[in-house]
Amino acid sequence: MRQLIINIPDNFYKSFVEFFKQIPGITVEENKTTDTLEWHKSILEERMEEYKKNPSKGQDWDDFKKDLDKI
Repeated sequence: MRQLIINIPDNFYKSFVEFFKQIPGITVEENKTTDTLEWHKSILEERMEEYKKNPSKGQDWDDFKKDLDKI
């Protein structure tokens, strides 16, 4: 038997899962955890190290959010 991992938009999720549960021989296992990819962990670790070396270069979340909302 083969395994398939897919990403489903939230608004289709319930219907999609129910559909596949109706197919004989198909098992549906829901992964409710969010895994962080290794390459993403590496980037986060690099950024945290940079912040620890020079915390004054960082930006306050509220200020960042205001800048982001302007875009």
